[in-house]
Amino acid sequence: MKQRNWYVCALALVVLLLATALVLPLTRGESPIKLGSDLAGGVLVTYRPDFTTVAESHREMTRDEILATAKDNLSARLERTLKLIPDVNVRDDETIVVTLPAGEDHKQTLDLVGRTHRLTLSLVVAEHDDVPSAGDGRTVYPYEDRYLELAPPQFSGDMLDPRAIRVDNGSSDPLALTGVKPQVAFRFAVPHDLAFARFTRENAGRQLAILLDDHVEWAGEIRGAIRGDGVLAGDYTMEQAIDITQMLRSGTLPVSLDVESLSTVGPTLGQSIQDMGLHALSLALAGLVLVLAFSYLHRSWFLLASLCSLGCLLFLLTGLAASLGLTLDVVGIAGIILSVGMGMDACILVLESLDEKLRRPGAKPGTSGPGRLARAAYSFSGEGRTLFHANATTLLVVGLLLATDRLKSFALFMLVGIVASILTILVTREVLPRVHGWLPDLRWEPLGWLRRSNVRLFRARKLYFAALICGLVLVGGWMLLGGPGGPSLELGPDFRAGTQLVVLPEGPDNLAASLDLLEERLPDVGIRQQTLGPPEQGRYLVTVGAPVAERAAEAILGQGNPTAEEFFSIFETTSVEVESLNSIDDKVSGRRLLAGLSVLLFSFLLLAAYLVFLQEPLNRLLSSSPPPPGSRRSRGLIFAGIMLAIFLDVAVMLAALSVLGQPISLAVVAGILAVIGYSVNDSVVLWCHVQNLQTEMRREGKSFSPLELVTTAIDRILSRALLTTLSTVLPAAMILAVGLTPLADFAWVVLAGTVTGTLSSIFIVGSFALRALRHDGSAETDNDEPQAVALGA
Repeated sequence: MKQRNWYVCALALVVLLLATALVLPLTRGESPIKLGSDLAGGVLVTYRPDFTTVAESHREMTRDEILATAKDNLSARLERTLKLIPDVNVRDDETIVVTLPAGEDHKQTLDLVGRTHRLTLSLVVAEHDDVPSAGDGRTVYPYEDRYLELAPPQFSGDMLDPRAIRVDNGSSDPLALTGVKPQVAFRFAVPHDLAFARFTRENAGRQLAILLDDHVEWAGEIRGAIRGDGVLAGDYTMEQAIDITQMLRSGTLPVSLDVESLSTVGPTLGQSIQDMGLHALSLALAGLVLVLAFSYLHRSWFLLASLCSLGCLLFLLTGLAASLGLTLDVVGIAGIILSVGMGMDACILVLESLDEKLRRPGAKPGTSGPGRLARAAYSFSGEGRTLFHANATTLLVVGLLLATDRLKSFALFMLVGIVASILTILVTREVLPRVHGWLPDLRWEPLGWLRRSNVRLFRARKLYFAALICGLVLVGGWMLLGGPGGPSLELGPDFRAGTQLVVLPEGPDNLAASLDLLEERLPDVGIRQQTLGPPEQGRYLVTVGAPVAERAAEAILGQGNPTAEEFFSIFETTSVEVESLNSIDDKVSGRRLLAGLSVLLFSFLLLAAYLVFLQEPLNRLLSSSPPPPGSRRSRGLIFAGIMLAIFLDVAVMLAALSVLGQPISLAVVAGILAVIGYSVNDSVVLWCHVQNLQTEMRREGKSFSPLELVTTAIDRILSRALLTTLSTVLPAAMILAVGLTPLADFAWVVLAGTVTGTLSSIFIVGSFALRALRHDGSAETDNDEPQAVALGA
């Protein structure tokens, strides 16, 4: 009794702590869960340092020290210029991620995050009147009416004396301000001032160029040794000169930073995605309530307990997310919606098991009987072992997504959902016996026919295999022979270099004019458009097969890719509002593709290791009367069945994507991994029911054929399979219903994968379970006639 009191007190303490994590931010007028830039609006930039360009004064530093210095300098620059505190983080892969909230002047923000303000001085090697051909490997920089070919930098901004950096009015007469452009004056610190004087003396008569990032700010002849100040004499306004001065004073970056990816979302689009995500979650919850009511009208206390479980799951999920400080973004919404659906799987599994026990002779509802049965069902013995394996396999698969950058939020919310579902079971365990008798039970049981009848669905396995093979062959042949208009699989923007823009034009003609300007600017680059969301909103997704320019010189020459500011300008000149811009280069896309393939491969390897080496030892550890382990060959057959089911599930999902014309994105990879976990979950549940039924027959000394054993086990889980499939499919269907386009490909994968995962678990894993039982019973046959195989001792 004392142990039970401690258990209840511990649960109450956890609930109290999570409630505090939710309420405290609300008292300060803040949201308990921080929103990401794609929901709240803002700019997200990923920089990768080029360690081959480490400044002379920083070459004694380690990589970690260089990254820390670059992070501090970036933070100081952005804070000083934008008057806000940016979120700058260094990742484990040595990239620097800058997150800025949405601002009024997006062009200024993009200019700041897209430039590193790195000052360099280089000798001019040659001058050209025209741009050299791209094939000769030379890089030139435009300056006035000519193009300069430069030597490697001899001096950099990290050698400057910060105290001597100032704005100069450009005249020796301090009163002569009219018609004079401001200049930025600088001086080298000791001992670099002597080195610069020696350098200018030795190269007198040659041309010297001063660059800020990749833009030549000044170029001219060295007339002698320079011992005093140098100047940047660009065509600056006073505000621009002050900004450059502040940037140089805040510290020159110790290494060049390349923009790997850039994403900007306007507050209007972010709010729209929030609203659609909340709408989808609300519809999914309403659908789950209807499913639960439809399923448990005959036992009102089941219905009350399941509704309590749903509310508890939501509370625990949001409470854990708030207490852990998770950031919610678009893929995080998918994680929450899917976690709610899959979290109810555990509750439905236990309630269906308890319903089956209550139908047995002698298990009449009473004051103590249902309470004892409820606690027995929720103990970690029969269904508890099944739940453990199901959550463990999902944890292994989804946990791999923590290694990806764009899907880390999805993985975290899925993992939080697993923890929340476990806590929900423990809480509902205490609630279920206490709500018995609160409401009268209804005589109407909509799913009674499925729970009581022998459907013998397993008999249709040959029809399933025929339909599966014919469907895959037809889609494969259509892809090969259908031509350009047929179905095809292609990589999405996450795995291809390019730029995606969400635009809101005043009318179709405005969008057409913008696309014409883009095609003029990028004649050899593919440009596509498609409607985004409901047509009445008037949003379009424009995909350009070129990322934003990494080097300002390329964009200025007009031969490279446009900068982010140029993309905005092209659309704004035709009265088209750019609500979102997302760009990645070919290096990032290649790494993401490799990471996606690696995650899928490792998921197979981890599942194989778990099923082969850990499942049986854990069965013995978790249960005092574990099911018979079976021979090594039978365990190998079950493993082969699960792996084959997963392979075919992935094939069906890819076929569905090709028919629907959906590209393969990181969200698709997340959906595939979630479905793999779901499919393994169903397969584990089926095999555990087969083992439990075998144990019952062994205990009672009955004889049962392997075919009848598998068929009966499948019939017992049909109601559970139907309900859990609905609980997972409903959230995905609601994502499509509300028009949440950024997650449409994810929703289609979950829809197709959940249905095919349920069927493959029943028919494919069931067939391999039949082979395993026949092998262990030493009565293997090739027909479907019942056999009297003794399962007793």
